[in-house]
Amino acid sequence: MGRDVKCSVRVTKVSLPGTAIFSYTGPAPYDLPPDLADGPYDITYNGETHRVQRKYGSWIARMV
Repeated sequence: MGRDVKCSVRVTKVSLPGTAIFSYTGPAPYDLPPDLADGPYDITYNGETHRVQRKYGSWIARMV
């Protein structure tokens, strides 16, 4: 760990109908270096940090 890399992240924007309140969920990084190992990662976007897990080359959200 301790390695910072730039990547693109796909997210889903979820909003509360009739309000301006929204959040992003389901971060899925892509355009990553091919040598990233499986394990836990923190992804920061839009001023928020989300924890994800890379397992067998796929990404899943981690519960905090």
